[in-house]
Parts: sequence; C-alpha cells; structure tokens
Amino acid sequence: MDSDLKICSINVSEVEPLPEDQIEQFRNEYISDAYIHEGDEGFAERMSNSCQLMFARWDWLQSNASTYVNMLRVKGFNDQNIQDCLSGRRPLCYKNEEIHSEFCSALNFLKESLEKEANIEIVKFIQTGSSVPGFSTNPCKGFADRPSKITVPDSSDVDVIIVAKGINDLAERVREQGSKVRKYPTVCNRDGKCDERLGFKNVSLVSESLKNFIEEWTQKLGGLQITFQEYKDDIEFAPWERPVPV
Repeated sequence: MDSDLKICSINVSEVEPLPEDQIEQFRNEYISDAYIHEGDEGFAERMSNSCQLMFARWDWLQSNASTYVNMLRVKGFNDQNIQDCLSGRRPLCYKNEEIHSEFCSALNFLKESLEKEANIEIVKFIQTGSSVPGFSTNPCKGFADRPSKITVPDSSDVDVIIVAKGINDLAERVREQGSKVRKYPTVCNRDGKCDERLGFKNVSLVSESLKNFIEEWTQKLGGLQITFQEYKDDIEFAPWERPVPV
C-alpha cells in the first residue's frame, strides 16, 4: 500500500520493550476496557464531543507512537503484526499475511458477482473498526481523549464497507421487498461531517454471492460485518479507515 496510508511512521523493532516489573503499572496507566453507557456519568459529555474525542485519540497516537507500540505489545500482539498494522499493510484482525492476502483476493472475486447480482458499480472496499488502527474510536470506550481500548481480534468482527454507485437504489429495492435496511451515520473529518452507511438485514435480497461470502469468511475470521455506502465525488473517510488492497 502507499506510504501515505501509514497509521504512523515508526520502526517497531527500535522501540525498547518494557521491563517486566513495569508492565502492570504501564497497563493500568495506559489501557482501559471501560465502557460508559447511556445514563452513566459522563456519557452525555462524551457523545456531545464525539468527533473531537475521536480525532484527539488519533492525534495522541501520532505523538506517542513508541508508547502505543508497547500498549499493543502488552495486549499480546507481536512486533511483526504491530509493524504491519502501523505501516498500513494489514489490520490486526488478520493473524498473518497469508490470511489477509487470501481475504483480499476473495473480495476481488466477489466484486464481479456482486456487481451483476445487485446492479451496482463497486468503487472500492474500505476496512474500518478497531483492528485497523488497533484501538477503538468509540468515544464511550476507554479513556476519553487518548487510545486505550485496544482491539481484541477474537471477539471483534472484521468490518468492511462496500463503496459503490447505486447503493441508494439498491436499498430502495430491498425495502420494497419488505426487508429492513439499517442506517449507520459515521464521522468523516475533523469538522464533524457525517456520511451514512447502510446495513442489510437479509443479504440474500442483495446477492447470493455476498451471502455465501459472509458465511464462509465469518468462519475463517471469527466474524465479518459488511456495510454499504453510496459513492459520491466528495466522499471522505476518517484517517483510521483504510482501503482494502484488492
């Protein structure tokens, strides 16, 4: 992938590992699995500043890359996986390069079938979710203004967005068949611009090829979530989302 797709520029092998006797203190200071729910103290404040908190976490990573490397190490990721993540080569949800390459190739084969069956023109596949940068951008998870809720591949889905021309028309056809289409607003930039992504409850109405793809790769990856987004000329994606190299 292009160098401008890096999460951050760092050579992981040059980052000094933590001494064994400092790991627990480091974990308590930098890592948090806290989750603030609606009604909890601080929930309303975080939600009202959600965009600022998301980008504050991204900015903290850029300024504290060495610390972040050790955060990922403490959570059990090896140096090769960390380097591949931060260099933009592959997210942390893939255990190795081989499974990532196989998934990318499978998406490439899916593209042609899905375009014919759903009558859309796929522009690109985008991967999102905590495994891309390694931390959750959800403002209600972890510490407010810095990354701390680290991804857990065994319990997190692989999230892929299919960006295509004709998605809105597809959604209307699916609704006419009586099936639910979910809407997911998503932050795109620092100004709070928000675009809409769609999820189809009954993917069989979209494409049998997609249905089979999801079933197969859910087994291989432990979880797979596909959403759709209509392509437009001024489309933007948050910096913690990455094109899938198909």
